[in-house]
Amino acid sequence: MFVILNRRIVYGSAADSRGVHYDAGHMAPKDVSTSYYEILMDAFHRAPITEHIRQTMRMPSEGRVEIVLHPDSRHHHGAARIHGGVLGLLLDNCGFFAAATLTDGYWVATTEYKVNLLASGANEDVVGTGAVLHRGRHLIQCEMSAVTASGTKLAVGLASYMILPRKFKSD
Repeated sequence: MFVILNRRIVYGSAADSRGVHYDAGHMAPKDVSTSYYEILMDAFHRAPITEHIRQTMRMPSEGRVEIVLHPDSRHHHGAARIHGGVLGLLLDNCGFFAAATLTDGYWVATTEYKVNLLASGANEDVVGTGAVLHRGRHLIQCEMSAVTASGTKLAVGLASYMILPRKFKSD
């Protein structure tokens, strides 16, 4: 099993730059091709946005994804709380990658998403989850939520993703 830390795949267990320990054996699902999950996780962690908004993804099972947002003051609005757009990004990522686990390697594109902001958070890690509600022939619907590490629900969302005729590829 693997986990991606600081844009590199680590097998076994490791600690990130803050000393948080990750056990890769609990990070990837066991019922799907590990190489496909490596491609998805690599695509997530290599995206330029992750240089600015630090996130860690894990895929506990097919159709479900967890992404931990590690916010800092650069992600705050004027009132020193996490900007709603950052939470929207987190939720869209959660839905996108949950949907991508069910496409047999094909890309998906966000066609719509709705976010309800319920509370505000500051510098505490935020755990985003995405789960597939329905997979059709061309569209996948997902539900997402964002909860602080201490349990405060910050946001919920619903989204639709179109399955595209292009496959994910490893570089």
